[in-house]
Amino acid sequence: MTDKFQRRLLMTLLAITLLCGAMAKSYAGVMPGQPGPPLKPEGVNELVDRLKPSLPKFITDKDQIKQIEEKWEARKESLQGKYEDDAMQMLFDDVKSVVKDVETQNKIWNNWEGDDEDEEPGGGTSRIVKLGASSSFVLFLLCFAIKRGRTL
Repeated sequence: MTDKFQRRLLMTLLAITLLCGAMAKSYAGVMPGQPGPPLKPEGVNELVDRLKPSLPKFITDKDQIKQIEEKWEARKESLQGKYEDDAMQMLFDDVKSVVKDVETQNKIWNNWEGDDEDEEPGGGTSRIVKLGASSSFVLFLLCFAIKRGRTL
């Protein structure tokens, strides 16, 4: 092998390694971890208190909000011992039983998940992984080099 070929091969392998490392770092930020401990009564109250303010943001009918809050109060005891994700899904089931508009349901769920994009509720840990800035930059450099007929 010539020196030029070896250098190109080495640089290509380095670029691939950097790309894979950056992507692994991006994945690590969104991989599901261990679930938190099961909810205790105070944890259930905190969860409900955290989710309640989102209802009037998306639901204009005060009667619907009241129905949901009543369902949540009745459900609080059954949420004890559940993991937060499971409890949120159960609380969302109460929302769906009152609010029939799917678009509104999705907006509420996305607000709870801290996501502005429209995605189906109940996604749980199957979220789309977004590349971080560093891995996107490495990918850009690699594509640029390939387009120009070179390696990095």
